[in-house]
Amino acid sequence: MMKFALWILPIFFGLGAAVSFAQGDTVTITAKDLIKNKLPVGNLTYVVFTRKTKDSPATSLTFVEIKVERMTYKDRSAVAITQRWDSDGATVHKAYTVLDARDFSTLLHDTYWKRLGYTSHFDFLTRKVSFEGPVPSESRDTTEKDFSNSFKDYNLNWQSGQEPKKLRPGDRCPVSTGTHPAGLSKSSVFCADCLWFGTRPAYFAWAFQLGNGDQAVFELTAVRYDRSGYSAKTPWVASPGFSGGITISGHQLDGNSMLRFSVDGAKAQKKLTLTAPNRAVAAGNWSFWPADMVIPRAGCYALRIETSGRVEYVVFNAIKSTH
Repeated sequence: MMKFALWILPIFFGLGAAVSFAQGDTVTITAKDLIKNKLPVGNLTYVVFTRKTKDSPATSLTFVEIKVERMTYKDRSAVAITQRWDSDGATVHKAYTVLDARDFSTLLHDTYWKRLGYTSHFDFLTRKVSFEGPVPSESRDTTEKDFSNSFKDYNLNWQSGQEPKKLRPGDRCPVSTGTHPAGLSKSSVFCADCLWFGTRPAYFAWAFQLGNGDQAVFELTAVRYDRSGYSAKTPWVASPGFSGGITISGHQLDGNSMLRFSVDGAKAQKKLTLTAPNRAVAAGNWSFWPADMVIPRAGCYALRIETSGRVEYVVFNAIKSTH
């Protein structure tokens, strides 16, 4: 099962019938489950865009070119994928990835994001990672740690940050799991003992009752309600050493509602940007923001967190118990 997500498009293959399912709707995929003859070789071109609704005009147009070819890499049969993403007259992303043709495990991955300002080189054969350009110490440490941990299991190089799909009637809400980030201090962070959702560098907490252990099931019963929805305290933190923007937005997966966010009592908005480090934070400490999230109604929601070119989604189920 994948443990480490690098930044490329999903590899195009089919899955056999032997895919196993674990508790919580986790899909475990091994090399024997891949149908490798489904891989299209050649040049692929896409236009990627954003729409707020299905009838809204397309925005944020990005032209994507992908080349997939078979090759020999260090005496191994391999597949090479070259990517280039262009938007607003500039190349915003480039990647070159080499996969082992036998099981699609990653052999090499080079990636560049314009917003990050540096290139990362991942050599899976030597198990070494290197960088070109200035890299924040927090990003370097986290990347090196995640890369090292990726060798504990068989892993596939899939796109991280895929937007959760709309749910059909009867579908289960695929909720995320919370964590207790190491190093949070009660003296500087409200709700430090709470369960936090997200991954480094940005997390938020639900400062009310949880409905199902460490899963993102948020109980609305005690949350203040008015005609705009439930206004819940959801503080945000950024890990020490992280410098940059944190852009937050979210929408309902089993309906059409949008989440709204506010900091320090300001007017709630559909998109909120925080800048780390927070001006009030001491060097080496966590950045903290007292924030609220307005949830229009009970339902399943996807909260989008963007940090320095990386996108993550936290899915939560907002419920109102009848007992």
